[in-house]
Amino acid sequence: MMKFPRRVAAAGAVITVIFIVYLFYGDKKGIAKSKLIDSHIWPIQIENPYIIQDSSECKFGEQVRVRTHINTFDVHQKVDYRIYEDEEALVLRALKEKSKKPLESYDNKLQAFIIPHSHNDPGWLKTLDMYYKEDTKSILDNAVRKLMEHKNMTFVWVESVFLSMWWKTASKYAKADFLKLIESKRLEILNGGWVVPDEATTHYFAIIDQLIEGHQWLEFNVGVKPKNTWALDPFGYSASVPYIMKQAGFDNMAILRINTHVKAYLRERQQLEFNWRQQWDSSGSSDIFCHVAPYKLYSVKHSCGPNTYTCLLFDFAQLSSYGSKEVDVQPVTKENVHEKAEMLVKQFRLKSQHFRHDAIFFPLGDDFRYNHIEEWDLQYENYQTLIKYINSHKSWKTEVKFGTLDDYFTAVKKITSSSSIVQLPSFQGDFYTYSDQNIQYWSGYFSTRPYDKVLGRTLEASLRAAEIANSIAVMFAKKGHLVLEATALQANLKRLVVARQALALFQHHDAITGTEKPFVAKDYEERLFRGLQNTQDALVESVALLLSNDKTISPAPGVLSIAEFKDFTSALEFDSSQKSNRSVIFNIKIDPEHKKHVIFYNSIAQRRQEVVRIHVSSSNAEVRNIKNEIIPSQINPVWTSKDRSASERFELIFVVDIPPLGIKTYHIKQTESESSQNKLARVTLHNFKTKTKKSKFQIVYATKGHDQDIVLENNRLQAVFSHSSGMLKTIFHKATKSKTTINLELCNYKTFGSGAYLLGIWRSHRNPQLLFTSTPVRVIHGEIVSEIHILDQTVTQVVRMYHVSTLQSESVEIINTFDLTVQGRMDTEFVMRLNTNINNTNGIFYTDLNGFQMMKRKTLESLPIAGNFYPMTSMAYIQNAHLRLSLLSGQSHAVASLKTGRLELILDRASFTDDARGLGEGVNDNKKTRTKFLLLLEPSENGRPLRHNRNDTLSFPSLLSHSITTIFAQPVYIFTAQGNFQIQPAPFYFLNKPFPCDVHLVNLRNLVNQHGHFEGIALLLHRYGFECDFPTTSLSCSTNNGELTPAQLFKYWNVKDFQEMSLSLMHQKRQLKPMESIQLKPMEIGAYYFKV
Repeated sequence: MMKFPRRVAAAGAVITVIFIVYLFYGDKKGIAKSKLIDSHIWPIQIENPYIIQDSSECKFGEQVRVRTHINTFDVHQKVDYRIYEDEEALVLRALKEKSKKPLESYDNKLQAFIIPHSHNDPGWLKTLDMYYKEDTKSILDNAVRKLMEHKNMTFVWVESVFLSMWWKTASKYAKADFLKLIESKRLEILNGGWVVPDEATTHYFAIIDQLIEGHQWLEFNVGVKPKNTWALDPFGYSASVPYIMKQAGFDNMAILRINTHVKAYLRERQQLEFNWRQQWDSSGSSDIFCHVAPYKLYSVKHSCGPNTYTCLLFDFAQLSSYGSKEVDVQPVTKENVHEKAEMLVKQFRLKSQHFRHDAIFFPLGDDFRYNHIEEWDLQYENYQTLIKYINSHKSWKTEVKFGTLDDYFTAVKKITSSSSIVQLPSFQGDFYTYSDQNIQYWSGYFSTRPYDKVLGRTLEASLRAAEIANSIAVMFAKKGHLVLEATALQANLKRLVVARQALALFQHHDAITGTEKPFVAKDYEERLFRGLQNTQDALVESVALLLSNDKTISPAPGVLSIAEFKDFTSALEFDSSQKSNRSVIFNIKIDPEHKKHVIFYNSIAQRRQEVVRIHVSSSNAEVRNIKNEIIPSQINPVWTSKDRSASERFELIFVVDIPPLGIKTYHIKQTESESSQNKLARVTLHNFKTKTKKSKFQIVYATKGHDQDIVLENNRLQAVFSHSSGMLKTIFHKATKSKTTINLELCNYKTFGSGAYLLGIWRSHRNPQLLFTSTPVRVIHGEIVSEIHILDQTVTQVVRMYHVSTLQSESVEIINTFDLTVQGRMDTEFVMRLNTNINNTNGIFYTDLNGFQMMKRKTLESLPIAGNFYPMTSMAYIQNAHLRLSLLSGQSHAVASLKTGRLELILDRASFTDDARGLGEGVNDNKKTRTKFLLLLEPSENGRPLRHNRNDTLSFPSLLSHSITTIFAQPVYIFTAQGNFQIQPAPFYFLNKPFPCDVHLVNLRNLVNQHGHFEGIALLLHRYGFECDFPTTSLSCSTNNGELTPAQLFKYWNVKDFQEMSLSLMHQKRQLKPMESIQLKPMEIGAYYFKV
C-alpha cells in the first residue's frame, strides 16, 4: 500500500515540554514569554505519522456531484420567489381546460386508491398519554372491529409508540384480528418507527435509533416488516432520511410539506414522483422512489383533487353528530349518486394530471380521525356506494377501490416498468426551507425551545455511551461465564429501553421542534430527564463490573457515582422542578490522607487525549496516574457571582489519556501546600466598578484607561478580543502566518409574525441591535486552558482556548448561556453573528443535514430573510479559495449567511404571538439555556486552492473536523469510586487497536426481546466522507480504506452468529463468518448483528 507522504505529521518524537501562553495585563504590553510545565507525561507521541494510508482515499472527496434530472440547489435558482399566489387558484387555473374535458374522452384507464388514515401526533396540543387515552386507543379498537366487519375497507397505521401502548391492553382476540388484517394486506403498517421524526433538527443517530426501536417492537410482537414510508406532516424533508430509509430496507416514500414554489415547479413538470438519489452516489444504489402529495395538506379537503370545496363534500364524517359542518355534506343516495360520482372522478382525473401515469391515491382522513365508530360506517357506506357506481360506469375508464399505500406503489411500479414512455426522473437535494403560503417560512422551529434541543442531544450521547458500555460488559461477562441475570446488566436492559423510548419519542416532529403546548413540552422534558437518569445508572453498573477486581460476581450497588459537574458552563442545567439527587454540582471532597479514585470512560473507538475538569474541595490538589506519576493540573475559581468565587469549591483541570473504548483511573488527593505541578489560574477583571474581597486567586483589575485588546493564544492560534465587550475580533493562524477577521457579535432581531414555526425577520429588520458594546469581562489565565467570560444580564459567553497539544487546541470553544426570563414581553430572535473577511463568493455556504452530510446553500435576494435560514444540526461553514471557517455546534439551530463573509445563527427566541399554524399561542416558556460551539479555522494544505469553490463539486468536512466533531458530541464520562470498592489498577481496554480515523462507532446496541431478555448486539458503523484539502497533522490515527476486522479489533469476540443487516435490523443481507472483515464505502452506515 502506497504511503501518503504529504500527510506526514509534524510530530515524530516524544514532546517533552509543553509551551503555555502566560498572559500579562495592566501596564505591560504584548504577550509574556511562554512558561513550561516540567513533565514527561503528556502529550504522547503521535505513533502513526501516516494519517491517510492511500492517496486513492482522497478521490471520493474530490468528485463532482452526480447528474440528476432535478437538483433542488438548481431549482432554487430558477424559481421566482417574489411571485405569491394562492396554491389552489394556481392549480385550478393551470387545469382550467382539463376541468372542462368530459370524463368519457379520456383514453387511459385511471386507478384511484382511497386510503383511510389517521394522523396521530404522539404529543402536540395534548401529551402522549392524553392523546392515547382520549383518541388513539379508540381509533385502534375501532380499526380492528370495523375492518373485520367491512371486508373491502383498508387502513394504514404509522407510529409504533401508540401501537405498543394499545398492544399492552388489547385482548387476545383483538390482537389475533389485528394480525389477520395485516396478513390479508388490508391493514398496512407504514414507517414502523417509534414516531415520524422531524428531519431538520434531528441527528442521524436518533433517527436510526427510533427506527430500530419501532422495528424491533414490530418484529417481536407483530412480525411485520414495513415496506413504505408515510411522512406527510414533517415541515420539510432532509436528504439524509431517504438514505437511511433505503438502507433500512424500504422501497418507497410518501411526503407532502415542501416549499409551495418548489412544489409548483415540480407539479407543472409532472416531477412530483422521482427516484431520490444521494449527491455522491454515481451508481444509483441509494435510489428510493418518492411520491410528493400535490397539495397543501393531508386532510380530505386537500386530498381528493385540486378543488378544496369539492373535496370537503366527500368528507362524510361531517354527517355525524360531532362533524365540523364546514360545508353542507349530503349522503350518497340513488338520486345523487351519478352527480357525486362524476364530481369525484373529475377531481381524481385533475389530480392525475400532476403525474406521468394514470394512478392516484386519496388519503381519506386527518388528525385523530376514526375515533368514533360512526365515522367508519359513514365513510365506508358512502364510498362503497360511489365505488360500485364509478366502477360500473365503464365509459369513465376509472377503477376506484379502498387500498393501502403499498397497493398504490405496486400499481405505479407495474405501469412504469411496462411502459417505455413513462420515465420517472432522478432527484437530489433536500426540501428546506419549507413555506406553506405567501412569504411565510418555517425556519423558526429550527431554534425554538433550544433548552429541549440541548436536553435531547445530551440524552442521545448518554444513551449511546451506556449502550456501548453495557454491550462491552455483556461480552466481558459472557467470556467469563457469568450469568447475566445474576448481574446488574439485566436490569440495565430495562433502563436502556426506558431511555431509548424517551429519546425516540422526542424525535417526533412536534417534540424536538419545540412546536407543542408548554405542558406537553414539560412532559417531554420529564421523560428525557428520566431517560438520562436511567442511562447514567446503566453506565455506573456497567463500568463498575468492568473495573471490579472480583470478576466472578457483579459489584454491590452504589460502588460508583457518576460525577456531573454542572457549573455555569456545562451543557445543561435542569429545570429546578426536576427533583433528583443528581441536580446539584458534584464536588469531590479530598484530603491529604486518602486518594480519591476518579474514573474516565471513553465511548469512542479512537484514542482520546483531552482536557477534563472536575470540582474539588481544595485548591491544593494533586493528580496522579496509575503509575503514580504526577499529572500537571490547573486550578480555576468556581464563581458564585460576577467577581466572587467559592472558598471550598475549585475547578481542577488536567489532561487525560484514555484508550479507545477504554476506561482509565486517576487518583486525586490534597497536598499540604501548593505544588509546582498544580498552578492556580490568574484572573483579570475588565469593566468592573467595585473590587472584590480577598481571594485565594490573584485578581487584577484592569485600569479605566486600559484600552489594550485581550489576547489568548496557543502554539497554533492567536485570538484577539475587545477589552470593552470581550467579543472575538481576529484569529491569527501561526502555521500559515495569516490573520482572519472574525468579529463575533451577540444581537437581537425585533420580529413580526414569528411563532413556534415561523421566523418573522423582514428586510426592514436586517440590521439587528447589539446586546451590548461594553460589559464586565473576566479573563482567566491558565497554563492548560485560558478563558474569557462575558457577563451581560441576558447572556453569559465563555470563550476557551486550550494550550496543550490535544485536538481541543485546534479550535476556539464558545459557550453561550441565554436567560430570556429577564426579557420583557417582546417578540425577539437572539443571534450569534460571525462577520469575517472571508469572501464566500455568490453567497455560498454549507450546512449539515442530521450530522450526516453537507448541503450547499446560496443566499437568494428573491427570498425573504426567513427563507434564507437553513437547519444546522452540527456544522456550518463558509470558505474562500484558501480558507474554511467552520462553526461546529452541540445542538441544532437555524443558520444563514445573509452577507458575504458572514455566518449567523439563532440561539434562542421569544414569541408572544401565535403564527396561526395550529398551536394557538406563542412560545415564551424560555429556560436558561447553554449552547456549545467550536470555531475551527482551516487553511488549505500548502496554500493550494480549494476544489470546492467550483459549482459542480461536492463538499465534505475535513478529517480533522470530523474528529473534533466526534469528541465534541461524545463527552468523556467521569465517575468516582465510593467506599472500599477495589478497582483493578490497569486501564480497561476493549479494543486491541483503534478504529480508523474515518470510521465512527455509531452504536453497540443491546437487543431486547418482548420479554425484556437479551437477544444479541447490533454493531452500527459510519465511514465518513472527507476532503483531503486540509492538514491532518494533529491526528494520531490513520485510515484503512474502510476495512475493519471485528475479531481482530474487539476483545472478548466470542461470537456464535454474525450477520450483515439492513440499517434498522429488519432484514438480513448476508451471513458472515466470525473472523470475516467488514468493508465500508465512504458515507456508508452499516449495521451488523452478532450474538455472544
